Amino acid sequence: MITTLSLLLACAIPLVYDPHAVSGDDIQEKGRVGDILIQVEWSPQSGPIRDATRSTFSHAGFLADVDSDGTLEVVEAVGPVRVIPVSDFIERGDTQIRRLNSYDEHRTNIEENLQNATAKYMGLPYDFKFGWGDDKIYCSELVWKVYHDIGIEVAPLSTYADLDLTGERVQRLIKVRLNDPSDLKLTDTILTPADLERSPNLMMIE
Repeated sequence: MITTLSLLLACAIPLVYDPHAVSGDDIQEKGRVGDILIQVEWSPQSGPIRDATRSTFSHAGFLADVDSDGTLEVVEAVGPVRVIPVSDFIERGDTQIRRLNSYDEHRTNIEENLQNATAKYMGLPYDFKFGWGDDKIYCSELVWKVYHDIGIEVAPLSTYADLDLTGERVQRLIKVRLNDPSDLKLTDTILTPADLERSPNLMMIE
């Protein structure tokens, strides 16, 4: 029997190779603490997210040097918020690097404060309803809030009205995730991986 989950998963697998995708070695060589990683992730919710945002990207994290040993790792919100090796992150899908246009101006702030700002979010569960509260959190929300906590805006916020919620896969995900789909308010705040992809405050690093 075909389940809702299997249908979502089948629709989620990206079929287009990203020519701007970076390797783990690229990230260690070119990446800096605080760089944002956006990813074409292979997960059950990836397809609906791509449909709603009209983007190929469905996941995000950021780089940190947790042990202060020069080795970059990835902080991500997947339930719980955690730190993982770069190699584990990129094996899930094609990944691009985004960096603040004004990175050099903010470098000291980022290197000294970003990791401390992350501490209060570590271990938080994943927000499957994509809300904007602080008791649960999703991937791109984490990126935005950690930067916001140190006084930096990585991307303008969006609302659900900015998304395309009409597609079949999107509607199916809404029904699975929300007890009552009418609870979804178009004025509610959201920050998606696509917002990071398109942000005028960020540049691609290849």
